[in-house]
Amino acid sequence: MKTSGKGMKLLKVLHIITASVWFGTVTCIFGIALKCFFGSSIEEFVLIAPMIPTLYQTIVMPFAILTLLQGLYYGFFTKWGLIKHRWVVMKWLCVPIIGALTGIGSIARMQAAITRAENGLFLGGITNNFVPLTCITLQLIVLTVMMIIAVYKPSLGKPKPRNEIESIHQ
Repeated sequence: MKTSGKGMKLLKVLHIITASVWFGTVTCIFGIALKCFFGSSIEEFVLIAPMIPTLYQTIVMPFAILTLLQGLYYGFFTKWGLIKHRWVVMKWLCVPIIGALTGIGSIARMQAAITRAENGLFLGGITNNFVPLTCITLQLIVLTVMMIIAVYKPSLGKPKPRNEIESIHQ
């Protein structure tokens, strides 16, 4: 059973919306993190920084899950498949990377930074905050790569048919 033309259009619209909210929220989180680590007193940090894990849990995670469920739907009920095209496989390989960057690198490390700040051990800047800032930045990079892959659908090294190769050499 494959999805019809109207169903595909609706799926594309929903996929663009959920991916955009996911990407946009991580971009906002990046801005908040920069403000927290580079432009805040300890009191401001303790007030602002908890917004980061909250945004991850209330917006990023639900929209990321919706986006991934749509990807599974694409895989099972459209011509794209889960492993039929290399570019789709590349996007699926990015998913656990983003999961690790989000859960271990961003949320957990932000919670640790908040705990340090609450205990009076706030050191702004990059000193103790390299991991969460790096993980948030890498999330943005990986999400951008996934969007580029989705738009351009590169062959990713797919070999050319033999007759094309022969015509190049002639």
